[in-house]
Amino acid sequence: MTINTKYTENVARYKRVRDVVDGEYRLKQVDLDKIGQVVGTVKNVPLAGYLRELNPADKTAYNKARNRGYINGARLFNATTRTLSGLMGMLFRVDPVWPEFNGRMDYLIEDADGAGLSLNQQAQLVAWNTTQIGRHGLLADMPRNDSGEEVTQGMVAGGFRPNIQQYTAENIVDYNESVVDGAKKLDLLILREQNVVFSDNRIDREIEHVYKVYRLTPDGVTVQMYDGVDGIGSSIGVEIAVTGGRSTKLESIPFSFVGSVNNNPEYDLLPLEPLTDTNLGHYQESANLRSSSYQLSAAQLVISDDKYQRYIASDEGQKEVETGEEVALVLGTGGAAVFISPDPNNISSDLMANDEERMVALGAQLITSGGGAETAEAARIKHASDVSVLENISINVSDAYNKMFEYCHIFMGIDSEYLGKASLNRDFYDSNLTAQDIDAVVRAWQSGAISTAVKDARLQKGKLIGEGVDLEAMNQEIDDESGDNVNFDEVTPSAATVMTQEQ
Repeated sequence: MTINTKYTENVARYKRVRDVVDGEYRLKQVDLDKIGQVVGTVKNVPLAGYLRELNPADKTAYNKARNRGYINGARLFNATTRTLSGLMGMLFRVDPVWPEFNGRMDYLIEDADGAGLSLNQQAQLVAWNTTQIGRHGLLADMPRNDSGEEVTQGMVAGGFRPNIQQYTAENIVDYNESVVDGAKKLDLLILREQNVVFSDNRIDREIEHVYKVYRLTPDGVTVQMYDGVDGIGSSIGVEIAVTGGRSTKLESIPFSFVGSVNNNPEYDLLPLEPLTDTNLGHYQESANLRSSSYQLSAAQLVISDDKYQRYIASDEGQKEVETGEEVALVLGTGGAAVFISPDPNNISSDLMANDEERMVALGAQLITSGGGAETAEAARIKHASDVSVLENISINVSDAYNKMFEYCHIFMGIDSEYLGKASLNRDFYDSNLTAQDIDAVVRAWQSGAISTAVKDARLQKGKLIGEGVDLEAMNQEIDDESGDNVNFDEVTPSAATVMTQEQ
């Protein structure tokens, strides 16, 4: 079975982003392994590393040592990981809102995947991966119920219950869509999984890949397992029907893609790829700068003297020239010894500074040209595009979970109409209004230039009032708390007296 070529192309791109997010040690692992100086175990090392190889045709020990020094001298200023962490902080500054499940389904809140991972924790992993490379996946899964009987509370307590599994983009190997009943539906999905195989002593173990193949057939959804010795191998199990409660036929594969643009199966943009590329350029230039600094920063001794040259060429004078306060250089008449050093070359430094500016523009909110933290206002202006991508991801993750909850109810044979909707945070800042903006809106309302409804809508759009707040109920509460409406054109004598005393 052949793996999708588009998958292969994108996995190489995913690896670049993942490696930069992993950090400097990971990048050096790849390059050191490439020149045969292994640090740890690196699988699937790309033909081209992250740093250029010095004299690649020279396979001598000297050149390997020179390359090792060149690689180890590089320093990664990891703006990519800092930006990713900042975006996750914005997304999860408020906990996700989950539906109020009934008694047989509320286990999902604390154990979404059947292994103790809560919905909050799983959602963070899903968003973390989607923000990096723009692709992830959720699968609703269920232990077999061959009898077709209704799942009872006792069976749920015993572990017989649906769960939600997540799959990274690298493990979503292939898919296909076709038109079914006038609508596009996923009719093939191939997922890669890992099995841990222990030896007889229960200590030694190996990791084996297997492939889980879902198909949508006229008779419903089926699943079949394949081995993964060299890609997708031969089947290792029969094709099994995937059914809901009371053996009902599933109308679709219980899976949802999670993307940076939408949740369609097509490959979405990689949100952090532009920043990653610039970050790698910065890393590569740091290697050049430190290498040239090491080779050229020391002063070079130059001796000009014919008699001295003839002396060191003789058998008697065959030794290194030493310098320093305890060594004397004896030169002939007219001889000279001087130290020379190269003129400063700021090309690498300038390139790195330019890359840092690019990283600011691309979303590295913790880097500025001045080396300090940005103000809140500067962050809002610079990261408007980041926020729009993050808002898409918030919506897409929420939608994927809502789909999974419906499948879990189908597996349990429970009606899901009672369910509310899950939603991740979309208010990434306390407010995008300045104090001056708020003052102008309130003054316009007080003067009668805008209505209460317009004022409230502007403050809500500016995120000073929460997105889910009922504005009519809020104003009623304000009226109840304040009593009679205040006349802003009048200041009573007693109030003026108080104000004067306070001043």
